[in-house]
Amino acid sequence: MPKVSPLQDSFTSGEFSPLLKGRVSADRYKDALETCLNYLPLIQGPITRRTGTYYVAKTKDSSKKSRLQAFEFSTTQAYILEFGDEYVRFYKDNGIITLSPQAISGVTQANPAVVTYVGSDTYANGDRIIIDGVVGMTQLNNVEFTVANVNAGANTFELSGIDSTSYGAYSSGGTVSEIYEVAMPYQDTEVFDLKFTQSADILYITHPTYAPRKLTRTGHTSWTLTTIDFLDGPYLSTNTTTTTLSPSAASGTGVTLTASAITGINNDTGFQTTDVGRLIRIKEGSVWGYVKITGWTSTTVVTVDVINTLTNTTAKATWRLGVWSGTTGYPAAVTFHEDRLFFLGPSSYPQRLDGSRASDYENFAPTDTDGTVTSSHAVGFSLNANDVNVGKWLISDEKGLLVGTVGGEWVVRASSQNEALSPTNITAKRATSYGSNNVQPVAVGKSALFIQRSGRKLREMTYFFDVDGFRAADLTQLSEHVTRSGITQIAYQKEPQSIVWCVRTDGVLAAMTYERDLDALRAGWSRVIIGGTSDAGGSDAIVESVAVIPNPEGTRQDIWIIVKRYINGGTKRYVEYLGKMFEDDDEQKDAYFLDSGITYDAPLTITGATQANPVVITSASHGLSNGDEVRIYDVMGMEELNGNVYTLANVAANTFELSGINGTAFGAYISGGVARKLVSSLSGLNHLEGETIQVLADGAVLPDVEVTAGSVTISNPSAVIHFGYNKSADLKMLRIEAGAADGTALGKTRRIHRVGLQMHRSLGLKIGFDFDALDTITFRNSSVPLNQPPELFTGILSQNVPANYDFDNQICIRQDQPLPSTILSIMPQMLTYDR
Repeated sequence: MPKVSPLQDSFTSGEFSPLLKGRVSADRYKDALETCLNYLPLIQGPITRRTGTYYVAKTKDSSKKSRLQAFEFSTTQAYILEFGDEYVRFYKDNGIITLSPQAISGVTQANPAVVTYVGSDTYANGDRIIIDGVVGMTQLNNVEFTVANVNAGANTFELSGIDSTSYGAYSSGGTVSEIYEVAMPYQDTEVFDLKFTQSADILYITHPTYAPRKLTRTGHTSWTLTTIDFLDGPYLSTNTTTTTLSPSAASGTGVTLTASAITGINNDTGFQTTDVGRLIRIKEGSVWGYVKITGWTSTTVVTVDVINTLTNTTAKATWRLGVWSGTTGYPAAVTFHEDRLFFLGPSSYPQRLDGSRASDYENFAPTDTDGTVTSSHAVGFSLNANDVNVGKWLISDEKGLLVGTVGGEWVVRASSQNEALSPTNITAKRATSYGSNNVQPVAVGKSALFIQRSGRKLREMTYFFDVDGFRAADLTQLSEHVTRSGITQIAYQKEPQSIVWCVRTDGVLAAMTYERDLDALRAGWSRVIIGGTSDAGGSDAIVESVAVIPNPEGTRQDIWIIVKRYINGGTKRYVEYLGKMFEDDDEQKDAYFLDSGITYDAPLTITGATQANPVVITSASHGLSNGDEVRIYDVMGMEELNGNVYTLANVAANTFELSGINGTAFGAYISGGVARKLVSSLSGLNHLEGETIQVLADGAVLPDVEVTAGSVTISNPSAVIHFGYNKSADLKMLRIEAGAADGTALGKTRRIHRVGLQMHRSLGLKIGFDFDALDTITFRNSSVPLNQPPELFTGILSQNVPANYDFDNQICIRQDQPLPSTILSIMPQMLTYDR
């Protein structure tokens, strides 16, 4: 009966496939888990609980899906764009962008509520607004409304459909801000088929049924969407039929263009009404001109504007139709590569690839007007193969332009090494034959990660020098069950950990911690389920979109998501973002592990503290009152004040006394410090109206509360309070293989009687062998006052875990409280029965 103490000191392989439970000899088995839910494997080896999500805003229409897209001009100018049903909204600095706020002077208790505002700004019926900072009628705060029955002269408008007769009476304050948005042509069913690429302040957008557009930013609240007016191309092959085109004039607008026949035009069907906006290149002698169709008369007659002269009005047999139009379709994908703007498609020519002139991104002229071709001219090319290769995506790589199609993955580059791609120097080769999904890939290091055609596999397309070509390894091979339901969107987070976030079709987030630049590939999968529900039956909340941008300080990257929720009897779709990963320099009170939540934290800056009896604190315009309680933090010099709660007396505008505190023997105040008022009643939770939510206050878990009229009352007055949905984090080890007297331990009964856990800044764990029967790990000792939470634990803790002999004895760890948890290693003590 051998006794062993195996060690698992790395979890970088994440959650292993059920198909690999018997592969104990696999190198990555020792680093893997059977369950990794709401934990994230770290590149360094440990596993840590994922942070919670902060609520930002409701999407414009909760009955329809929206998607998120990153727009990053710089680390300090990064936006999240919400594309919905015929609109786009904008987010920056963790909030929704609005026009300048107007002060509110009154709100009626009526049906509908009537708002009176101060200022010259006028609103229009149908505008969407957000109200905040109202005292008294707090049900209005941080809620979006629709404006109706505007009376500009009286500076009033109604809140459409809002009966405020049962709301609290308006007392004072508050602002109203119009939400800034731009109209879009795309329907909600189309937004996930959009493809994007960005150059400085311009976002290029494609969709197979819409002419390419660009969204241009000229200011924080100044964005413009325009249809791109391409110059001179791209074009199909030159006409080889006898059909001629005759213009009624060689230049000008409103020119009639007559075809001698329909042969050679739109597969011999002639001009179509959907050709309006299409370009035609026409040659007279040795000179090319081009026109844009502006009107349709018949299959042989259209009206055009002449952009480059046609020289004369004679019939012309040399002409080329534009590639893109409502007839042929529009590009399905777009990207920049080697200082050109490339488009893939359209639907009538799905294997077609067109690149702009070098450094002239909206000019697709294939030649000069005299027919001269230079290396800077536009590129037009088709991916030729035995099967149909409908294009899905484009992404730039240092080894070439990578193209994803239904039939395989291609690399397009110059036919000569170390030269730039050009009209006369281009080749396309199929690199792999897996086939691609419509999901836009992401560039990670020197690889492009893309979704295979079925939507179930994430592949890593990487150049290998030894074969002078690309390979596309399956990154889901060891965890194929995690993505089996299918992936609809991916985004890559670079900092603080390298993680690829995948939205599954069932609304679960699949997270892959990924690193190839060290000694080997490290790819560990985990599942993230967001707290809350998505329907009346209690199903989990559903994530529908994901995007990543730098945080406002530029110190990390934030993960933004859209979550479908069921709240107060109805469906809501919220824009949220994951809080920062809990790290060593973060204080216990700031640990955030709740979802769709908010944090109350109102620090008051301290600029002085007297060595007197009582201590007098200086804090400009603090707004406190006699009898208030505050907790003081981060004072330098008079450090005896830090972390304690004080009752205030003799409060003045800029000072207050700490009642009963003799500071004559304290160290002299040097600088810094904040005071935070302890509160028990808070508002601003209207987005969680009617919900029972969890509370973490000053680092301690408090009893659940129910949101009523947007407000809650907690059991203990506190200074830093987090509210939101809690969601447990679960970890389950694989069957331990540590050998037995006569070979493997698998297939033999075993019993684990004690487990050592090496943890880092952790609290609130349970352990056992079944998630339905776990024992609580005790972190509190007699030295910790009952009115304070125990400090975060770092070190090794040994726990008795009573178990019976069986074939499994798999250790389960759960954290069902919103507290930090980072596990460095697990050290069970096990007996194996050799029989």
